[in-house]
Amino acid sequence: MTSINSNKDYISFPDYHGQAYPNVGVGGFALADFTNPDNIPMQSNPDDWISVGTEFLFVNDELHSYNRPLISFGFDEESGKNYMGYYKGYVIDDLIWLCQVYSNYYGHSIFEDYPVSKNILTSEIWETLPNGYMNNHVTSGNTLETYHKGVLNLFDDSEKGMVLNYIEKTEGKDILPYSSEYERMSNMYWYLVFDKYDNISPNPPTWTNHLNYDSTYQVFRESWEEDSDWLSLITFDGETTSNRDTAHHDQLSIEYYGSGDLLLADAGEDKYVLDKTYGAYASHHNGIALENPRSSYPVSEWADSESRGVFNGNSGGIATPVIIENIVETPWIDILNAKETINEVVGDMWASSYHLSSPIEYSRVIIYPFNDYFILIDKFHGGEEWIYRSIFRPTSQTIIPTLDLNGDNKYSESEIGHVVGDLKIDGLFYNWLKLPYKEETETDIITDNILWSVTSPYGNDVVLNLFSAPASEIIITKHVGRIAGYGYKSEVFSPIVYLRTQPAKDLSRITLLLIGSNVDKIKSAEEIEVNGDGNAVKVYSDKETDYIYSGRGNSEFNHFKTDADIFFTRNFKKNSDEYYLIFGGTFFTKNRIEYINLTDYKGSEIIRVSNLKLKPRSVILDGMNINVSDIFEEDNSSILIDCGGGDHTVDIILENKNVSLIIGSKKIINEVAPKAIYSEIPVIKKYLNFSLFTLILLFFFVFILKRVK
Repeated sequence: MTSINSNKDYISFPDYHGQAYPNVGVGGFALADFTNPDNIPMQSNPDDWISVGTEFLFVNDELHSYNRPLISFGFDEESGKNYMGYYKGYVIDDLIWLCQVYSNYYGHSIFEDYPVSKNILTSEIWETLPNGYMNNHVTSGNTLETYHKGVLNLFDDSEKGMVLNYIEKTEGKDILPYSSEYERMSNMYWYLVFDKYDNISPNPPTWTNHLNYDSTYQVFRESWEEDSDWLSLITFDGETTSNRDTAHHDQLSIEYYGSGDLLLADAGEDKYVLDKTYGAYASHHNGIALENPRSSYPVSEWADSESRGVFNGNSGGIATPVIIENIVETPWIDILNAKETINEVVGDMWASSYHLSSPIEYSRVIIYPFNDYFILIDKFHGGEEWIYRSIFRPTSQTIIPTLDLNGDNKYSESEIGHVVGDLKIDGLFYNWLKLPYKEETETDIITDNILWSVTSPYGNDVVLNLFSAPASEIIITKHVGRIAGYGYKSEVFSPIVYLRTQPAKDLSRITLLLIGSNVDKIKSAEEIEVNGDGNAVKVYSDKETDYIYSGRGNSEFNHFKTDADIFFTRNFKKNSDEYYLIFGGTFFTKNRIEYINLTDYKGSEIIRVSNLKLKPRSVILDGMNINVSDIFEEDNSSILIDCGGGDHTVDIILENKNVSLIIGSKKIINEVAPKAIYSEIPVIKKYLNFSLFTLILLFFFVFILKRVK
């Protein structure tokens, strides 16, 4: 059978192979009892065709030379996320047919034998925004995906409630008037597979976040309510041989939804109006960009900028893979730490690059304490000076739509709609909508404080305080992005805010996403002077006070001293409970008294927690109780825990307060995964003597007969 395929390198997943393999499998099931009585010359048989739609698709594709399943060229196997977002729609109906036919043929769900198929058909449950609409990842738009009732019968009863909850949340929704709903399947299909589920109650999942070391897309989620916090982070490391997967150059970029609106959105795929750049460049993402102070890059055509975004790669492979160093999920804080080594930035077009004269180590750490607000920590370390930019795209799903007044699909700037939102920089209103399209505008303002005010699609006032230390030069651009739908009406103007530094080798930026119904309802934040390296901020309300620091080496701020790369602490005023996060360091002191000291004795990590005053009632290390008498030192009121290397959580319960610690190991990336170099890759030959259409008709006939019986 493999000899029939003459090119074992070429793969075009969404346009051909991702559709062909499931359909060939369906043909194999429909003709499983075919005996070829007329002795038609054939080089394969129904068993081979079934293998194409099962083992080759989900386990190892023997028709190509990569020693991996075909599905891995289009989907992240671990999470089921499609690498290109909306391109899932190219293959989803074929996969649904395969899943139903397989399950009917064998008498049990395909999910039991090929779990990746369930991952693919449930990714919307965890990746959609809290209001039920899709995110803006790559080619996705804020649409409703409601095909899931077409596979509901394949889940076990414990999972059906979760899927029913998703369907109830999305089907028929009209909160975004310029969006659409996609069922994907015909009415005939629903007749064949959809049953009554009156005995099963719709219930949201028991989990919230979707954080995974092997996933290309991470999601922090406060809850399953429509007004809850939601933040995504792109951690792409797939090798798919397609320019389409890497062309958006969006590594480590975020989207942020809160209080019922999408407040920091990716630009998606702008393909109808003005420049039609398809969302390829740094200006389309909430990420970072670089300038070279020694030799400026040419001003870009797509953003009127000398800054360039990180180059993801092209069909030759991924150039800047992401490594996830730490994931921590506890009752009081969630953390993800991801890193990349930047050797290239985008060149004169999306498929080309400029090589840096020296690499830059870059990490983005997301911290979500107490389901309260998000902290973004961006750390850069270069061997020479660079100008670092942080990029934020304030948005709203409340829009004035783009109108094609001429009906010719040619749009002038006056016809382009816009997101509805007010921008304040350092407390002063800034009329971003009056700016010229895509031209960089220097505001001559240096600040750490930006306010974005909108009215959500639910009619509620929402204010986002984008507080970022160090205070930076602010540059504004008016650009196009796709939001609140998928078509041309949703390609509208929104502001882009650049936070630009002076040339430096290193930078540790702390950005807070503080949200409320008005300015008075938002937590207060201020920068704190650091004696040493890095930056620190204080965040406070009448209930609690937080301190956040990011830097390198020994530094002092407020009444703390530490060598940590990242430090966070919260103190509740009412009960004096204390919470600490120390990442990449060995100690911190509070009011000049040692509080935590980590010392490595012959490969074992010893945690010393000092100044406890009282003997703890209990100590819990990584969820396990430790005998306090064995670790408590009466002389200096401290505990000594031998916990080995790595990341750990420690909870110390005293008589009058609780102290919770998270200790993160210090890791250094010495090398990055090598680039994969691919030669041209593959078309599966039509190796059946019957047309695909004929096979599907035969399947319908056989399947309906079985259904009637």
